[in-house]
Amino acid sequence: MKTIQEEKIIEAHNYWYKHRLLFNILVGLSGLCGLLLFGFFTYDLYTITFIVLGSIMWGLVANGLYSLGFELDCIIIKRTNGKKSLGNNRVLLFGVGTILYILASLFFTFAMTIPIPD
Repeated sequence: MKTIQEEKIIEAHNYWYKHRLLFNILVGLSGLCGLLLFGFFTYDLYTITFIVLGSIMWGLVANGLYSLGFELDCIIIKRTNGKKSLGNNRVLLFGVGTILYILASLFFTFAMTIPIPD
């Protein structure tokens, strides 16, 4: 028999797990749009390598930060013995976090187009 804490942690896990793919698609598309919008495609091997490695690192950081939602949920559940959780606020946290990460993706892609003075 599962405790209330265990049930709430499973519920939190299921929520965050189900939404991870949507988060990755949205953030990935925003990064791709940023690259297309700001003209980052070139045939220079150095630039292509930089973009590919940078995109992989950005995706790893994005998923690490995404996981904080689940971690925060678990901490709240554990500290309150299952009496509280993010519950209905998960949707808000997911939405705000996704939008902020999309905006950050676009901002940093734009910032890379600014020439560095010699």
